[in-house]
Amino acid sequence: MRRISARERLVGRLPTAFAGALALGATIIGSIALGIGTAGAAPMQPAFADTFRIGNAGPVCEAQSLPAGATRRSVYDRKWLLLCHEVARPIGVAWFVRDGSRPVPGQGLDEALDCTEPGGASVTGLAGVLLRNCRGRVSGLEYHSYTRSSARGTYVVEGLTAFDSALQLTLRSLVTDTLVAGEISAASLGGGGGSSFFQVKAGAADADSLIGQGYRRNAAGAYAEAAQIFAAVAASVGAGTADSGARRHELTINQALQLSNLSQFDQGAALFATARAMSGIDPLQARLGRNFEAIDALNRGDYASVGSILDRPVPPIAGGVIAGDGVVEIDLPIAGTATELAAIISQETISQETRLTPAERAEIADAQATALRGTALRLAGKPAEARAALVTANARALAVRDGRVLPVIALRAQMLAEIARTYETEGNPAQAERLYRAVEALVSAQ
Repeated sequence: MRRISARERLVGRLPTAFAGALALGATIIGSIALGIGTAGAAPMQPAFADTFRIGNAGPVCEAQSLPAGATRRSVYDRKWLLLCHEVARPIGVAWFVRDGSRPVPGQGLDEALDCTEPGGASVTGLAGVLLRNCRGRVSGLEYHSYTRSSARGTYVVEGLTAFDSALQLTLRSLVTDTLVAGEISAASLGGGGGSSFFQVKAGAADADSLIGQGYRRNAAGAYAEAAQIFAAVAASVGAGTADSGARRHELTINQALQLSNLSQFDQGAALFATARAMSGIDPLQARLGRNFEAIDALNRGDYASVGSILDRPVPPIAGGVIAGDGVVEIDLPIAGTATELAAIISQETISQETRLTPAERAEIADAQATALRGTALRLAGKPAEARAALVTANARALAVRDGRVLPVIALRAQMLAEIARTYETEGNPAQAERLYRAVEALVSAQ
């Protein structure tokens, strides 16, 4: 029986180099920017998630976490808006209230509800569920309002009766704190579609949460959805009125990169030009923009331009971090963006609770830039030069916290795979296999 190589075992576990769509290249940068871990994820807990899918078949519907606002009675209270891709309005809302009270019917929806007295309801896997039949005061549409109470608190899920299967799946997922499989059966209310779905999300959720979702969609190769998310967030905050120059820049370069990933290069180029002309860009954002444009050049097959893009000057990392007693503190000049940009380190990966400093995040981005240069050289038929650049990039990345942080682990796995490809190009399969085994070990350790 033929022995399976490490390279073959990595298929499906590691995206293809930095060439093509370059999903991981942007994912690593997203990890630097928003603290998105690249390690194998633990099972999702809907009760604590920013967003989770409702069911796993039928129309695509999601629960999007929202601030509970003035209605919050304790730090444990939560609120979710229920959205479906083919519907231009929310189909429902869900609440968890720790003290056992329940919101006024229709609270969180776009109209008040008139409801009957509660009666028993049959919901698969759950006992003690109460159901109220309701009607919208404005639309006249029928709604269902489900309540399930326990010693822990009260869950309330209410929404359009036409989407009752989605309401029940939401309740089951929240009460059991697991993603419950099931099919959503519902008639479309029309007027929806992908863009309006993300516009509704952007109008309701906070920008940080949605930007993180955009990075995760990009990591999964869902470039069209990622582009819609970044465009929707930009529209919701206003292209010229976002809360910081860094935020405006981040939204713009992410829209541009997703368009590049979709081969819409002219539109992407226009947005990259807009981003370059922006003022008030901090040193890390300047590096992210530079790297994104290099990824765009690789997407376009313009390998010769990658070097000149990466040679563009970027601002040095200034002060602003005060280290004392092992704790990293952030002073006011960078506080506006540091909350967004700090990469939170997994406890399974590094022994102490800490955050990457701005200088460390910049160093990871610069290591990424050197790796992108190496990939361009490899694709241009210069494996030895490419390997030299990639070895340098690997050493730079390894120097950040001894390589024990998640963005660095992911980046190093990709760089070692690229070095292995240079050996393959030169006809040295043994050396390539040795490196693929090292990559496999890194990927398995995440």
